[in-house]
Amino acid sequence: MISKLGLGTVQFGEKYGVSNVEGKPNLECVSSILNLARSNGVNLLDTAPTYGDSESVLGFLGIDAYAVVSKAPSHSRQVRSSKDHQLFFQKAIEASLANLGLPSIYGYLLHDVCDLLGTESSEVASALALLKDGGLTKKIGVSVYDPEQLDQILNWFTPDIVQIPMNPFDQRFLKSGMIKRLRAAGVEIHVRSIFLQGLLLMDPRDLVRTSFVRYARELAKWHGWLSAMQLTPIQGCLAFANSQNESIDRFIIGVQSPVDLQEIIDGVTFIVNKGFNFTDDFEQLRSEDVSLINPSLWKIK
Repeated sequence: MISKLGLGTVQFGEKYGVSNVEGKPNLECVSSILNLARSNGVNLLDTAPTYGDSESVLGFLGIDAYAVVSKAPSHSRQVRSSKDHQLFFQKAIEASLANLGLPSIYGYLLHDVCDLLGTESSEVASALALLKDGGLTKKIGVSVYDPEQLDQILNWFTPDIVQIPMNPFDQRFLKSGMIKRLRAAGVEIHVRSIFLQGLLLMDPRDLVRTSFVRYARELAKWHGWLSAMQLTPIQGCLAFANSQNESIDRFIIGVQSPVDLQEIIDGVTFIVNKGFNFTDDFEQLRSEDVSLINPSLWKIK
């Protein structure tokens, strides 16, 4: 499973995550993280121009040894013609490549799924395909938030890569049958948010004075399960990810330091070596509360 890990880089460009108390890591720290990742077989980086100066940081440090996935900025509502769509994405990916110091990247995803759900969705898809035809990216795809969005897209367009959220609380793509549908269509699946932006790693006592206190029951159940299984929060999240290892191509993780990354690597090794399979147990942990499982809807105080 370690070989399936991809390193999310939003933390390298800005302070990110509800459990982040350290802020943005410095260049020396990022360099150490990248070196540790590479030495352990983690060979994919996930970034975007909207992640602060993440792309520039990566380009400065040098990332030739990695496959890189970046994302297109949200599409301008003033773009109206096919030619304008092509120009928009051409300029966007060229800017990312310049920042990254690379001639091409492994994958280029639409960051805003609405760009493929509008009246000009076919023109957008065609413009993306031209980037692949031109050798600027090997694969194209989309990042989505829920199965309903993806269902609409798959009815007329098959992306090369789809990035989706999944964790012990958020099992929507599993329960909807979307994972099986993607596998059958030959789509590469990248899973993000396996720690629910750090919420699943936090001590419940630290949530008392936050807006997450309203989810105390769900979080207490999660930590009760961890205690019963004698797992740390990281090990519990990784056990869930490992239960889907055969179906998922990449698990995108974010870290603040080499210590964080080593803890994840050790956690994966522990779970895999122990042969834990908690598939049935995870059913009891899933939540249908979209305000909890979709971080874009969080109202953080």
